[in-house]
Amino acid sequence: RTGKLYRSTHNAARMQKLTKYRLPLLKSVWTAHRRNDWRLLVKIPFVGTSTDQREHRWFEIEDLDSFEVLSYLDEDGSVCRTQVRPRLTSPDDLPWPAWGLFNLEPFFETGEGHGVERGRSMPVLATRGCPYQCTFCSNPTMWTTRYVMRKPALVLDEIEHYINDYGAHNIDFMDLTAICRKSWVLEFCKEIQNRSLKFTWQLPSGTRAEALDEECIAAMAAAGCMNITLAPESGSSQTLKEIKKRVKLPKLYNTVRYAKIHGLYIKCNLMIGFPKETRSDILKTLWVNFRFALMGVDDVGLYLFSPYPGSELFRYLQSTKHIEKLDNSYFESLMIFMGLGKSSNVCENVGSRELGFYRLIGMSTFYGLSYLLHPSHILRSIRNYKTNRSDTVFEERLFATFRRLRIEATTRKSRGSVFRDNLRGICRQSPTVSDNAEVSVLPLDHQLPASNDSQPSIPTNMPTR
Repeated sequence: RTGKLYRSTHNAARMQKLTKYRLPLLKSVWTAHRRNDWRLLVKIPFVGTSTDQREHRWFEIEDLDSFEVLSYLDEDGSVCRTQVRPRLTSPDDLPWPAWGLFNLEPFFETGEGHGVERGRSMPVLATRGCPYQCTFCSNPTMWTTRYVMRKPALVLDEIEHYINDYGAHNIDFMDLTAICRKSWVLEFCKEIQNRSLKFTWQLPSGTRAEALDEECIAAMAAAGCMNITLAPESGSSQTLKEIKKRVKLPKLYNTVRYAKIHGLYIKCNLMIGFPKETRSDILKTLWVNFRFALMGVDDVGLYLFSPYPGSELFRYLQSTKHIEKLDNSYFESLMIFMGLGKSSNVCENVGSRELGFYRLIGMSTFYGLSYLLHPSHILRSIRNYKTNRSDTVFEERLFATFRRLRIEATTRKSRGSVFRDNLRGICRQSPTVSDNAEVSVLPLDHQLPASNDSQPSIPTNMPTR
């Protein structure tokens, strides 16, 4: 069987162990997008991990050594890796995803797309790879730095298919770097207007600001683009140099201004806690975070650095012994960016608690100033809450929290009502006895087992957790 390792490599390892325990004779191949995921194979005999581009067809594996991009454990427990397959250079030749094999209605009902929820959303890839070499990213070892773009007309053929066959209202572009060339964007937007297509689209993964001048932003807004995410990552020029993030902040500020003029919703991603980062570097990033609030940016993600497997910084931290073994605690630490209560511990100059404090202050300051300095954001959020829609990531998560609290309150109230009704029934069924008598009261419909023989048998060979 084939599977994909999505959010948690730790969970994938547990799934492999469970599969091997339940189905010991099953040969399984797990596709991964990091070339060093062969470490998952440790202590899981005869389970293969492929780091292939997953669009290639899978055939029955007989000779493992002849199969490309496969890692597996040999009979003696040693890790074996086969040769690497050449990069795919023509994504236009690939078939579209076979969504027709699945019932997509449950997916649409949850509204759990990659971007802001805007109705029935479908994911699309318009490019393959990324031409940049950021040291916190595994892309250079995953795709190499070869960047390939699909033809705009063919991308729109796929989108039009989703609109007509699945009733899609919104498209989430899942590309690593969606926009690197202005001419591609202008051609794409012009093709949308030529076909008179009506749908919204967004760039939730983060893109470059270099190609997004005012002409490009205006064309995107006219063609239905609603949300874009920019990823400056840091406000420190020294940190940007060390992480090889080739971004010019003045150019990014101009892109933000153009986007606000044309009514786009902007999210900017920042990161603190890089291994060699200093307090001065972090404060510069917090200043950029503050500046984004003044400029009217709608969302900011202020994340803590996670040493992603396969990245250059991951290898550096291994060489400095900050990462000694890939155990469960390491894989769980990769998710520190998801919660304000967690913190990084790989920064050499700033402690983990201090980093967590900076993050909390930065996020609170941004959203506090964002709503205080821009009252229209308050009115927008109130309107969206009443109409059950979201325009920003913050609104989406805030409204989800409100809904969860409302459901929990309703559930508690319902349980309390059922408990009181049961208690009244028990009291009505209780016999009248003297004050010094001992009475054990049970509901009338409660039947005790006649004997121990009627108890269901409990197997003794159940696996323990």
